[in-house]
Formats: sequence, structure tokens, C-alpha cells
Amino acid sequence: MPRFELRDGRSNKVWVIEREGVAITTSWGTVGAKLHTTTKRYEGLDATREAGRELIRERTRKGYVRVSPAAERVGFARNEGLETAVLEGLGADEPLSIYADWLAQAGDRRGELGALQLAAARGDEAAATGARALLSLIEPALLGEGASLLGDSLHVEYRGGFVDEVAWWPEDVRGADSALRAVLEGGSCRFVRRLEIWERSGDGAPFLAMLDALEPAPPLESLRLRTSHHVDGDAVDRVARRYPGLSRLYLDLPHASLGALRAPRLEALDVGWLESSDALSALFAGDGLPRLRSLTLRGYAPGLPRALADARLTKQLAELDLSGLALGDEDAVELIERFDLFRHLNRLELDLAEGDLAQRLAALRRGER
Repeated sequence: MPRFELRDGRSNKVWVIEREGVAITTSWGTVGAKLHTTTKRYEGLDATREAGRELIRERTRKGYVRVSPAAERVGFARNEGLETAVLEGLGADEPLSIYADWLAQAGDRRGELGALQLAAARGDEAAATGARALLSLIEPALLGEGASLLGDSLHVEYRGGFVDEVAWWPEDVRGADSALRAVLEGGSCRFVRRLEIWERSGDGAPFLAMLDALEPAPPLESLRLRTSHHVDGDAVDRVARRYPGLSRLYLDLPHASLGALRAPRLEALDVGWLESSDALSALFAGDGLPRLRSLTLRGYAPGLPRALADARLTKQLAELDLSGLALGDEDAVELIERFDLFRHLNRLELDLAEGDLAQRLAALRRGER
């Protein structure tokens, strides 16, 4: 049962709360002395849970700090049914709130953290303060030994007691894929929705292999991968298939060649370091991105406007951002001559130097001939 203490130099008090069904029992008094106890019943489980959270918030506002169960008791309790409910309602607060309540009853401090973080998200400043204090105490146990190996290059954001976002920006990558895998396979990362890996000095292939092998696979919705070395397009495709919930994919890869990428829910794709329009030929000819509406291309790829004009994929786009693409005069002329094939776009971003071609393109975008 959760135990809170107030020790401020003047007081030495204890307060304990326990919920069983629709009944809440609280005990209070001086540490070491006999405690006073009262039990109150509520109408329904939801009302009981909310009453328990409010009682805890009241004590937290008064300066009480939870001291039991021990801080290291995190990441061990698991309820597969409630976990499935969170995954099915990804992004909703209620499944996380119910899971947090169950975890707290099981003695897993992720439950207490989850309740505080969800309350903080609703504007409860006292809960936000309590969440930060608790997180500073238990985060090493939440993330495990892998996090200590990754050091300051690892950045995480939490939601409802679980890691929601992971970003890793290392200088030295030796063995880091194994350390990152240990973090991501820990119980606190079960519901990670956003992941960014930016390695600047090594090979990105081990990290794609790691993502392909994660067990269980987190429900990624957004993946950003930046690497200074070539990554095989088939490896990217395998990762996309492994995470069918991906809606945003950001790839900054030298000598990128994506192949016939298949991601049924992908809505936005950003590809950088392009060096040839051929690198995207299989992507443009395929039908593996039925929901794609936003495409951003960066780099230098002569012939890309023609390839885009001929691509089946272009017809389904609503947004096309080529502002990071170096366009030569021949490509600009090609774009102008085939501009009708891009008129359906809600947004088209380009960066052409001032001159006759830029003026002609501006006129076409205004609907002038």
C-alpha cells in the first residue's frame, strides 16, 4: 500500500492509503506511533480511483513524499490485458490511467508516476512538481543499465508513467546499438511512439537491424533516422514493415536508395542526401504508400522533376516540399513545362534563384500562363 511521509524538521507524520474495490482506507498519524484509520466507500470503480488520486494530490500539496514501496520497484509488474487496451487506444489518457492505477496497486512505481503525469497534463501544478521529483528518484531504474552506457546522448520524454519519445544523438557509437536495444526492450518503453536516431560518425545499419529485431516492437508512429553512412534500402523497407503504425518517416541517408518502400499508414515522408533521381525510381513506381500525402525531398538529384511528374505517387500527394533540393536550370524548365501535373497540390515549396525561370514559375503558381 502506498505510504507517504512528511518530515520537514517540525513534523514527522505518516499517511497510508489502500484501495480495495470501491472502498478506500486511509491511515495517518506520527511515524512510529499507532495510526488512526478510516474507510470510505464510493459509487463505482471510476469514482473510487478518482477519489484516491485526489486524496494523494491533497497530501502531495501539503509536502508529503511517497517513501514506499522502494524506489527500485519499477518495471516489473505487467497486465497484458491492460497493455493491449493502451496499445489499441494509443494516445488516449483513459487506458493509461487505468493501467497506472493497476500498477500502483501492484507496487510498481510507474503507476504513481503515471497518475501524477496525467494529472500534470491536465494542468495540476502540484502533480507536475510531484512527477518531476519522483522521476528524478526512479528514472535510473525505469531505463535500466543501458541508459547509463548511452549517457547524455539519450533523451527521453514520458507520458502516463511510460516513455513516449526517445532521441539518441551520440558522438561515439561503439556498442551503442546493444545499449539502446536494452533500453527500448525495457518495460518502461513499451508504448514509445516517437524515435529519433542520429549517428554522426558510424554506420547506421546496426540500428536498423536492431529496430527490426526489437521484441516486443514498440508502437512507433514517427521514426527519424540520420546517419553518415549508406544504408541499404531493403533494410529500411524491413523496418517499415516491422512498424505498420508509422505515419511519419524521416530519413537522412547518404546515397539513399529506398526501393519499393511499403508502409500502409505512412502519411509523411522526408528523404535527405539525395544524389540521384534513380534512388527513388522504385518508390515512385510502387503502390506501397497508399496514405502518403506529404513528401519532402532534399539534396541534389538531377532529373527529379521529370521523375515526379511521371510518378503515380505524385498524383496522391497534397504537399510536396522541394525547398531543400538543388534544382538546376534544366530541372526548373522541366518543372515549368509540366506544371499542370502539379496543380492539384495544396502546397508546393521550391527554392529557385531570382531570374526569368523563377518569375515564370511564380506566374504559373498564380494561375497565369
